Amino acid sequence: MRVENGMRVATINGIDVIPFTFQDRMIKAYFEDTGVWILPHRAILTTRKNLVIGCETESTLGTLDPWYSKDDEKYYVKYGAFIDAKVALNNMVQVCY
Repeated sequence: MRVENGMRVATINGIDVIPFTFQDRMIKAYFEDTGVWILPHRAILTTRKNLVIGCETESTLGTLDPWYSKDDEKYYVKYGAFIDAKVALNNMVQVCY
């Protein structure tokens, strides 16, 4: 499906396909010296609830600085470079290269 208002919307079996070019930029930067891209295009099919925020190890949790603000009723977290999106359930993910 294509919407003619300047935005492209791709759907497959009623599921929106959302481009996430950050991964392509990371792969390109990693292989920049070689001039060869290895599996440059990827697709992940999962639910939003299956992608959670997490850390690589329990020891990095000590670097997080979380707090709740009663003024705007939001939860905030200061963190370093050790936080990342994680997959909660592996059997809820399909990947293609």
